[in-house]
Amino acid sequence: MTGVVYFIGNLEHKIVKIGFTAGSVLGRLKGIQTGSPVRLSILAYIEGTREDEARLHRTFSPIGLFGEWFSIEGKLDSFLCYLTGYAEESGLLVSDEQFAAAIHDNVINDHPPHPSINADLYATSADASEWGHLA
Repeated sequence: MTGVVYFIGNLEHKIVKIGFTAGSVLGRLKGIQTGSPVRLSILAYIEGTREDEARLHRTFSPIGLFGEWFSIEGKLDSFLCYLTGYAEESGLLVSDEQFAAAIHDNVINDHPPHPSINADLYATSADASEWGHLA
C-alpha cells in the first residue's frame, strides 16, 4: 500500500514519531496530538510504504524510545535537519532524490557533521545495513 511516511515530533523535547498513513498527514498529527503532553508538528514526510516505515524503524532502532517514537539525536538529528532543510520549512513533502541524499549523507556516512560531535556515538546511532543500495 502506498501512502506517506511521516516524521511528527517536537524538536525542543527531541522526540519524533516515524509512522505511515494512507490518509492525511494532518489528520495523523491531530490524532497523535490528542495523546501527547507536548505540542507536536509535522517535521517532514515522504511518499512511501509500510516497508519504508519499517526500514526507518530498524535503521534508527539504536535510539528508539518506545514503539514508533525515537530520540532526536545523532544520525537521526542530522537526517531530520537534512529533510527539513530540503523542504525549506518543516512539514513539507520531501522528494525521493532528497530523501536518498539525506540517507546517504547522514545514515550511511559515519562522519559526524561537526568535529565537536563524538564520532563513536554518532556512528552507533543508526544501522545503515538497510540502505546498502544507496552507498
